[in-house]
Amino acid sequence: MSAHARVDPYEAEQQRLARKRAQFEQRRQRILNPQKRKEVDQAALQQQIAEKKALQRAREEEDRAFAEKQKQWSSMAEQMEAKKQAARQKQWDEARRVQQQQMADKRRREEEERRREDEAARQSADAALARFAGEDPDKAKRDEMQRHQQAKWLEQHLNAKEAQQAEADRQAQEWRAEVEAYNALAEELEAKRAAARARADQAVRDENQRLAMLKKRAQEEERARDQAEASAAAKSTMSSSFMTESFEATKRADASGRYQPANFKGFSQAQRQAILDEQLEQARQHAARKKQEQEAEEQYQREQEEIHRKLIVLQQKQQAMRQKQLEDLKRQQNLQAAEFKRRKQQIDEMYSNKVDNSFFEQFGTSHR
Repeated sequence: MSAHARVDPYEAEQQRLARKRAQFEQRRQRILNPQKRKEVDQAALQQQIAEKKALQRAREEEDRAFAEKQKQWSSMAEQMEAKKQAARQKQWDEARRVQQQQMADKRRREEEERRREDEAARQSADAALARFAGEDPDKAKRDEMQRHQQAKWLEQHLNAKEAQQAEADRQAQEWRAEVEAYNALAEELEAKRAAARARADQAVRDENQRLAMLKKRAQEEERARDQAEASAAAKSTMSSSFMTESFEATKRADASGRYQPANFKGFSQAQRQAILDEQLEQARQHAARKKQEQEAEEQYQREQEEIHRKLIVLQQKQQAMRQKQLEDLKRQQNLQAAEFKRRKQQIDEMYSNKVDNSFFEQFGTSHR
């Protein structure tokens, strides 16, 4: 006999199925793994990574520059605010100085006026008798001098007010100019940042479109390859006698009519049905055996429960009997104790000479 004749058909079928499973697993790994399913352009991938990193660095530089500009704007605003506060403090100092100067001038004028009055009073002391009471010969001159002084003070006050207003207008104009310059610089920087962001976004969109086109082209090529492979596999399946599992391909070359062990394609429908029937019968026998074992277990449990119940009843009876014996013994002991006490009392009364009233009545019955 040849070596092929000694091969078990069942083992040959198992080997064939194992080979098929290994081939199917290899094909599944090849299809599901994108690195093996299609070629990956490493240069394009590295270029895309470099472009993304460059774009990220550019955005970080823009953010850093914008932060620096923000710091400069904050510093400019603080400087302008400090200048404004200094100018305001200067105005207040100038106003206080002018007010103090006016008060000093007023006090000086009042002192001069009192001195002149005193001098006039001393000069006119000699002629006081020649004039009427209450007459002031210098009233017109003094009124004229007061009008001139009031006009001069008013002119000085108006000049100080006009100077303060002019200084305030100048500072406000400088402030407006600085604010306009700050706003113009901020708008320019914001426009540059928006333009840079728009350019970066457009570059990203263009790169995404290019990658999408490359991906679409790769998917179409992969789909075409899969269709070609599927067509070739279908053609091979339909034309190959091994894959179609024809009856003639499983027979020996001789006229024995037996299967070739190496080309065994599986059992027939009748053989598979017989195997299924045998498996079903085994399952039924197993179920019957399990049911019989379960019934025996239930019977055993019932017997054990009955024995346990009888043991409990017997224990209850024994306990009741012991309780009754204890009660009888206790009652008998009580009777014995009572009889012992009674006999002891009787003996004590029998052997004791008690003194009663008759003993004392025998004395004092005679008289002399």
